[in-house]
Amino acid sequence: MRNFISTFPDAVVGFFNIFATASSILGLNKKGREFDILKGFRGVTKPGEMVLVLGRPGSGCTTFLKVLANQRTGYTKVGGEVLYGKFPADTFAKTYRGEAVYNEEGGL
Repeated sequence: MRNFISTFPDAVVGFFNIFATASSILGLNKKGREFDILKGFRGVTKPGEMVLVLGRPGSGCTTFLKVLANQRTGYTKVGGEVLYGKFPADTFAKTYRGEAVYNEEGGL
């Protein structure tokens, strides 16, 4: 096992590394990859019902609830079909925006 302890010159150079700082702020070094998060989900909720989903961190609970609430920004693709009554997701987003709400957990 190795421990790296930065010396004063290493710390100063790292602090003033403008290229690395600017590229991390602009997101140039980040390379993402696509993968399926949720597969094989089916279900029905009735109007006025509240949905609680429990699971380990990283298991897709937040993703599932955001897709149900029609908050799809940030996802590269949402496959399958989500219906809100008789309306598909794109029609529901235009006509009834704000009717399905995702309320994220809040910290104290």
